[in-house]
Amino acid sequence: MQHTRKEFVDAVKSSWRSVDYRVRDGCAWLQSAAQTAPGRLSHYTLDSVRYYRHHRTAMRREIVSGITIAVLQIPESVAFSFVAGVRPILGLRATIFLVTVGGLFGAQPATVNGAAGAMAVVLAELSAAGGTWADRPQEEVETLVYLTIIFTGLFQLAIGLLGLARFARLIPFTAMIGFMNGLAIVILRSQLDAFKECTTEPEYAGCVRENSLTWMSLGAGATWIVILEVLMATAIVFAFPYFRRVQRYVPAALVALVVVTVFEHGINRPGIGLPTRTVGETASVSGTFIAPTIPAMPPNADWPNVLVYGVTMAFIGAIESIMTAQVVAELLQHPLDNFAPTQETLAQGLGNFICALLGGMGGDGMIGQSTVNVMNGARGRLSTMSAGLFLAIIVLGLSPVIELVPVTCLTGILFVIVFKTFYWPTFLLLFRLSLPDALGIVLVTVLAVTTNLAVAVAAGVVLRALVHAYASADLLHVTSRMLKSPEEEQEVVEEEEDMETDVEDNVDGRGGGDLSQLEAGRGGKGTVEMVEGLDQQQPDLVGGVQQGLQQAQQQQQ
Repeated sequence: MQHTRKEFVDAVKSSWRSVDYRVRDGCAWLQSAAQTAPGRLSHYTLDSVRYYRHHRTAMRREIVSGITIAVLQIPESVAFSFVAGVRPILGLRATIFLVTVGGLFGAQPATVNGAAGAMAVVLAELSAAGGTWADRPQEEVETLVYLTIIFTGLFQLAIGLLGLARFARLIPFTAMIGFMNGLAIVILRSQLDAFKECTTEPEYAGCVRENSLTWMSLGAGATWIVILEVLMATAIVFAFPYFRRVQRYVPAALVALVVVTVFEHGINRPGIGLPTRTVGETASVSGTFIAPTIPAMPPNADWPNVLVYGVTMAFIGAIESIMTAQVVAELLQHPLDNFAPTQETLAQGLGNFICALLGGMGGDGMIGQSTVNVMNGARGRLSTMSAGLFLAIIVLGLSPVIELVPVTCLTGILFVIVFKTFYWPTFLLLFRLSLPDALGIVLVTVLAVTTNLAVAVAAGVVLRALVHAYASADLLHVTSRMLKSPEEEQEVVEEEEDMETDVEDNVDGRGGGDLSQLEAGRGGKGTVEMVEGLDQQQPDLVGGVQQGLQQAQQQQQ
């Protein structure tokens, strides 16, 4: 018992020394980066100016793409603000600051950040209708949101400084698929409020606070106008990319926004007389930038939820941002280095911390907008930084115009995002993958919808680790015997070395791989069934492993 206690104490001391080393190393790196940042930034700026001076076409392409991204992010930022249950100006501020900070310090150039759905759906559990803080005044809710995002940024900075971001590579592909599918379903569910109406309060915001929205009747003409405008926006966003010459300069979401708004105010209201709800009738977009301030503590601050959801959104934001950077790197065919996940997480933490101090709702990397940015020809940081600048100009000068946009238009745009976010080959993979992998996809998807995205991903990682441990256990064979002399011990050692050599020769010589490739056939009963579960396109590997295992079993007998 005393020996066990000593081992436990030694393990705790060793873990503490490891954490202390990582903290000291992270702080030293941060101090060195802070000291060298001004010089590196000035050199980078001068190099960029020289480059764009001699490559005017590239500069024009970056700026045009930045304008496109700025316009594209307006409806989505407003829509995700409604998902989170906060004023649209909070989402617009978050997008402005995150796209600028992420574009400047992120690991992968051309990656777009902003108020994203993954963070909004989690925040909605606190601030949206029916959430934990739904009965609080709006100003107090926004203060709690700022506090939550501040801790989100601090936790992300801690994740980066401790070097934990690199463990994102441990997330299995099944958890990634379930993450995207669950996110799509949650966003879809949040948009069903577009088909509800307020009948008990004079303002829509009052019904939201009281959670008294009711479904619109199919017999009412206004319901069919809502459905028509949603279908119009969805069809435009789907079809417009086929007009490639125009789509390069004008995003499909902007075209849908203009067409549906003109239909609402030019045809529907004056001619048909069945008005639908607009952004301005839902919540005011007007607002300005605020000075950086630490939010005042509410008298009854909900600290448990602030801290828990701060940690949750920190991990969700880090995961999706790293995924976004990986997608952009694959599109550009520029593989990320080992430090990229840490750099991306630090950039996200800094961006969330800054946007919370300046009145934003927080966010992370946006896969869809980043893909559009790359497809527009953007390759550098100028596109994302210019997007932040143009978006700030639009918000300050055109907020009255944004308030005229029908909510149905935003719903139609988000329906397309839902369609593109969901991984549709999932239904085919469920029948082709092994049972544990298929179960992992379903588990993560269900938990993402019923709990939250962080819990879902964690469950997917744990399930995958248990399956891998179970599959690997069949590769371990233990025999025990009583040794009577050193000569017998030496014979046993030589026999075990011969067995290992035979197995390695068969696997490496015939299959060109190692035993870790058995993971592809995980989930069977026993080693032989695992090998039989391998892809049929690798007959040499299967034959080599089977022969090696048979020889090892014969020698053991």
